[in-house]
Amino acid sequence: MVSSRGGWFVGAKSFTGNPYDGHTLTAQIKQVENLIEIKISEVHMGMGYRGHDYDGAIAVHVDKRRRGRTL
Repeated sequence: MVSSRGGWFVGAKSFTGNPYDGHTLTAQIKQVENLIEIKISEVHMGMGYRGHDYDGAIAVHVDKRRRGRTL
């Protein structure tokens, strides 16, 4: 995960096997909150997190594919 302020890298977590990204979102959010000691209010994820199973209070925004655009 990276922060919204300049793209700072704030956390990475290793998982055994090859789990689907969306199934790791809850653990990743908990790890980042522990590292930065601040409650997260929203996260912006790449398309690998489509169909995530997170159902907490944090707003999750998954990027949408836009032809020819990188933003």
